[in-house]
Amino acid sequence: MHKSLYGFILRHSMRQQVILTLLSMASFVPYYFYLSVPKAIVNQGIIGKGIHFPAVRFGWSFDHAGYLVMLTLVFLALVLVQQAFKYAINVYQGISGERMLRRMRYELYACVLRFPLTTFRHMSSGEIIPMITSETETLGGFVGIAFSVPLFQGGMFMVSLSFLFVQNWRIAAAALVLYPFQLYVVPKMQYQVNQLGKARVRATRRLSDRVGESIQGIEEIHAHNASKQMLAQFADKLGEIYWIRYRIYQRKHMIKFLNNFMQQLGPFLFYLIGGYLAIEGRLDVGTVIASVAAQKEMGAPLKELLNYYQQQQDARIKYDQVVAQFDPPGIRDPDYQLAEPEAIAALQGDFQVTNLTLSDEQGAVILDGVSFSGPSTRHVAIVGASGSGRDELAMLMAHLIDPNGGRHELALELIANMQTHEA
Repeated sequence: MHKSLYGFILRHSMRQQVILTLLSMASFVPYYFYLSVPKAIVNQGIIGKGIHFPAVRFGWSFDHAGYLVMLTLVFLALVLVQQAFKYAINVYQGISGERMLRRMRYELYACVLRFPLTTFRHMSSGEIIPMITSETETLGGFVGIAFSVPLFQGGMFMVSLSFLFVQNWRIAAAALVLYPFQLYVVPKMQYQVNQLGKARVRATRRLSDRVGESIQGIEEIHAHNASKQMLAQFADKLGEIYWIRYRIYQRKHMIKFLNNFMQQLGPFLFYLIGGYLAIEGRLDVGTVIASVAAQKEMGAPLKELLNYYQQQQDARIKYDQVVAQFDPPGIRDPDYQLAEPEAIAALQGDFQVTNLTLSDEQGAVILDGVSFSGPSTRHVAIVGASGSGRDELAMLMAHLIDPNGGRHELALELIANMQTHEA
């Protein structure tokens, strides 16, 4: 697998990412008009500012009430168009994520089939299976949004901000004042929540281990009358989880409080500044209402971008961990699984082993310079005491494990050839 998460995404889903990018960019134009229509509804449809009725639009003649109905229908049409873009983008994100999840699980399973046999001595199926199934689930979900969410949500935020600047630069400046504090504080608090969440998982695992140890050693607990001690230790671990969750709740709801407060502080400033400018005659009422609506629209993309940042950090760390687990020393190349010989020759001639060497993971020598030969048409027994290397030699000849150095030829065909590694 690719060492980088984004490298893996671009390698296997470039076409899908380009389509999502084009869809996101295409949605910006109707979104800008969607923000503009409320201003026209108030100023022209309701107040009738600058319109002489009956007004002719699209070849149709409208009185005052009809003009209002037409504008509201245009607004509804833009809402449908905008939601259709969101629907298409979200569905395609999900499809792209599922395709990449399928590819990721396939490649991880292929890696398992290429693991050296020694890897399975310290990695059980109970560790491998969750990494392929449950731990990759969140990675697949992130793949679909890796590029489209920052582009789509960031684009929506910039379109809303541009709309505010077009209406009045003072209102746009008031909107910008709110976000630096939110962008600085909220990610830091969210990071603390994530770290506490990881601590909670570790504490829960220790609690599970304690329960498992108690079940396995229940006879010793009864024999030594250690129930009170075990209950005290268990209560201590329960208290540790309680206080971790308590801090999580504090920070999580403080984040919600700050987000909600900042979102409501925007309309306060807009009504104050925009209302004052409207009283002074430097701004119309429709612009004030449209600016408040645009500012509210900016809150959702910003929240999505903050969530994306956290998902991106978690996905990157998890991907690096998974890739590291599925790239053990001595893993064979993909060609070992997929390459096929043009023809399979008959086994004729002698077999020959030349200077085979093999060491375990700690560097202890198992085989050192083994050489022998014999006819491939006869049965040959490898005899030796337990731990002498006889089993490993047979596995080397069957190509189940790879040597550190040496050469093995069968029927005059080379099936294993490795240069001696320098110490």
